[in-house]
Amino acid sequence: GAAGGMCRVDVVRSGSAGSADITRQTFSDESCVCTVTTGPAGNNGPAETIVSNLLRDRECEGAPAPAVEASEAGGGIGTIIGVAAGIAGVGAGVGASGNDSSG
Repeated sequence: GAAGGMCRVDVVRSGSAGSADITRQTFSDESCVCTVTTGPAGNNGPAETIVSNLLRDRECEGAPAPAVEASEAGGGIGTIIGVAAGIAGVGAGVGASGNDSSG
């Protein structure tokens, strides 16, 4: 939920060590999810500080929404931002892969 403006934070440890790619998804009930894709905790350098701050603050207002929002599907990160040492240095990138099938 987004009680008091706080989001749920999901940490995905499948990224490169030292990177933190963050997206923010907001739902119709105003709840939100911050997803950070990062490297392994033991070898993550300054990116681990970003993860800790997200888990503590539970907000990621400056992060873009995923390119493909998962309403029924299991998810997937679309548009991501790369964060090296802090959220202030933001670079936009696209990593969308989509399979659209209607039945």
